Amino acid sequence: MYNVKFAISTGKKFEEEILNELSEYEIYAFYLGYAFEVGRLFSSPFRRDLRPSFNVYRDDRSGKLLFKDFGDINRKGDCFKFVEQYKGLNTRQKAVDAVYLDIILNNKQGKKTIKTFRELSNKAKPKSVIQYIPKIDINVFEKNYWEELGISIDELPFFKIYVAEALYINQEEVCKSYDEDPIFIYKVFDKIKAYRPYTKDKKKKWFSNCTRFDIQGWEQLPEFPETDTLIITKSKKDVAVLRKLGYLAIAPSSESTLIPHNAMKVLSEEYGFRKFIVLYDRDDGGMKGARKMFLQYRGTYNITFKFIPKTYKKDVSDVRKVLGKERTINFLIKLLGYEPNEKLTILPTYGTLSDDKTR
Repeated sequence: MYNVKFAISTGKKFEEEILNELSEYEIYAFYLGYAFEVGRLFSSPFRRDLRPSFNVYRDDRSGKLLFKDFGDINRKGDCFKFVEQYKGLNTRQKAVDAVYLDIILNNKQGKKTIKTFRELSNKAKPKSVIQYIPKIDINVFEKNYWEELGISIDELPFFKIYVAEALYINQEEVCKSYDEDPIFIYKVFDKIKAYRPYTKDKKKKWFSNCTRFDIQGWEQLPEFPETDTLIITKSKKDVAVLRKLGYLAIAPSSESTLIPHNAMKVLSEEYGFRKFIVLYDRDDGGMKGARKMFLQYRGTYNITFKFIPKTYKKDVSDVRKVLGKERTINFLIKLLGYEPNEKLTILPTYGTLSDDKTR
């Protein structure tokens, strides 16, 4: 098992040899000293962290387990980068060597064993596993749904929005797509929200395993926003509509959910947003949620809330559908008090996101 192959390996090859013997999870858990749940925030190992703000998550594009510390923009990367920073090493190669010495060589007799999170939490309530079958042949009805909102089918992957053929929860089919009853998938980091806008069964309109830490639209924020104002809206659909109108927006997992404190700190200090506008639906739930967000952060950040006037539809997506692009932009300028940035409507290559886009 531990042979000359390791001794003669260097660089990337050495990393590959190590990952043939160890999982990325085992590397994180060994140095942390405890098991953790992938995709869920926990206290940072780098500092005193009263509100959990550290995350190890499965990257959608590379499939790797990456880490991100909300409290420090420089603390992010893969398992070897984590070891480099955690042990205070100054090169990646030293981190790779440390993993080999600490775990494979010196710990091969099992001096330090970390149980997986699953082993430690078998009494916990099992979480819903949501899966879907992607739809290959998108019909005119599904295409028109988004084009009426100013978003082409080719642009949907940038927002991590997909069309599904069928939806499964814990491997059981819960619904199928029909010609005029589509299923749209919103991927939020490693979680999923499924949306059926036309279903008659309200209990099957939304399916989600998102938590309050899964912020819709976060992954689509540009590294350099070129605007000091961020809209907090109520859905990924509205996030996409606003972006195509030239406005940056994010959305919590629901209108009753607050954006976490550490996330607001990162948005303000790292992205440079100086003003936040809550733009929820003009209904009871939306109004309560907007006021809750405002009261929570009004003493810390420049935050306010706006609602669509009663003479219009209750959310920005419906306004865009009725008024069209130019009239909606004019409407939003008056409502929000600032003009959009045309540069934001030009999206990066569809379906790609920066490796740095973490929760």
